[in-house]
Amino acid sequence: MGGRGRGGQDHYRAADRRRPERRGRDVRPGPERANAPTGHATIGPQAAATVTIAKHRPLAPGATFTDADGDLVTVNLLGPAGTAAVYLTDGFGPISELDLSGTDSARSVLRISVKKGPLGDGRVAIDEVVGTGVKLFAAPKADLVEAGMTFTSFVGSLSLGNVENGADLALAGAPPTANGATAITVGVIGDGTDISITGAPLGRLKAVAVGVGSIAAPSIGSVVVTGRAKTRTTPAVPGDFESSLTIAGAGVAAKVPALKSLRVAGAVSGGTILAGGAAGTVGDVGSVKAGAFVGSRLFAGYSAPDNGSGTFNAPGSVGSFVVTGKSDAFARSYVIAGALKSVRLASVKTDNGGTRFGFLAHESIRHLSVADPAFRYASGGSITQGLGDFEANIV
Repeated sequence: MGGRGRGGQDHYRAADRRRPERRGRDVRPGPERANAPTGHATIGPQAAATVTIAKHRPLAPGATFTDADGDLVTVNLLGPAGTAAVYLTDGFGPISELDLSGTDSARSVLRISVKKGPLGDGRVAIDEVVGTGVKLFAAPKADLVEAGMTFTSFVGSLSLGNVENGADLALAGAPPTANGATAITVGVIGDGTDISITGAPLGRLKAVAVGVGSIAAPSIGSVVVTGRAKTRTTPAVPGDFESSLTIAGAGVAAKVPALKSLRVAGAVSGGTILAGGAAGTVGDVGSVKAGAFVGSRLFAGYSAPDNGSGTFNAPGSVGSFVVTGKSDAFARSYVIAGALKSVRLASVKTDNGGTRFGFLAHESIRHLSVADPAFRYASGGSITQGLGDFEANIV
């Protein structure tokens, strides 16, 4: 991370000014902040923004500062209204806090760019972001590292680097247009991160990998976990998804899935995916495709135990479920829905120590096949079918 926790020369020198309620840091006294100098910039027609950085010097438009390892960081707010206040650690990057106030969810744009210095890493860390929403928050070279990000109104598009150290994302507020949705693009989401979207659909979440944590939204268009190839300086990332995923399915129009698609390059591992488990909600899942699905649960329009004896809420179907891994790729997992339309598994680990697992449907299983070992669900055959501990049943 660009200079996190390091001191340096006296350039835009500042006290470490973070929220006192965060981890006991008494670093943001009210009177000093009220008297902090500001720089006013007009960017485009009727576009004004105020940027506050450090205690001593106002910044020119573009809010540029040098990170502790020599990277040049620029924070730029464009739009008809609002302010962005930037607080640095000991006068240098990383950014300890970024406060947005009075911004416009339909028109404000916040950009953070990083120009790599001779000894820098070309990245900057951000501890905390708080305040009002924006149309676009573009910071692909900025890593969210600690306290996290909390917006009190809608954010249209959010791009970040990695999300680390349990930093959380909380996005609230209704979109300014009827069809508005939030799109999030990040690098690796580490363990301990909770993502909460309220008031608007999550149109897309795209990440390199997702660690152990939680993701919740009223409805989701797509979740895409890509993985990353090995480079000369970084190891390969397989693109696993280990988080729980809760889609309320509330307020979703008829015939629109609660979760349209989930694409995971690696394994869905140890996660629980719940779509529309409450009465009166929509629990349809359009499609799921993963390299492996291990020790996980997918409940579509269903709530309660793995054995299918709980409550089914119509509608709640899975359109397509595909696992591509060639060796034991589906194991120790349950998929339960009102209806299963198409299930194709390249391989199943059938031995689970005598504990049943597999696919349960309340109404129908239209197609279910396994390549290794060879198995095909016989529609209209016996209710209980399977291999070893693996089962495909109507309950």
